[in-house]
Amino acid sequence: MINSIWNREIVRAITKTFSSSPPITFYKEGGADPRSSEPEWMQLRITGPNITELAGSDFVATVNIDILLQSEIKEADVYRNEDLAGQIAAQFLDCITVLESDNITVIGQLQLVADSDGTDIITTQFGKDKDHTVMYTSISGDYRMSF
Repeated sequence: MINSIWNREIVRAITKTFSSSPPITFYKEGGADPRSSEPEWMQLRITGPNITELAGSDFVATVNIDILLQSEIKEADVYRNEDLAGQIAAQFLDCITVLESDNITVIGQLQLVADSDGTDIITTQFGKDKDHTVMYTSISGDYRMSF
């Protein structure tokens, strides 16, 4: 039977990982809307966790993490977007430990999963806005946890 705390603790572990040292202002989807106030920001979107009972007390959870990046276009630093995307991609750890709310008891470890091409972090640049003042990029990866 699925434990009612698993969703919360998985999302909490992911949010903690990506909000602990963001290179720019951090937002979580469903919270404050960054588009109106900040020229540069990253927004965390979590799809899942999708939990499946395999047999008895064995479970597997899958999660997709997608970070939307908005960066300012600056003539003085034409690679600003790539620098920020690289810093965010570096936050996709090979393993994210999921703890219960006591911060001691381990529920499991989310493992970064590669796709069929062997790629585990996907960066997609969407280009500039209509005024050519900001650039948008998505950095995403999939995680899996057996527990």
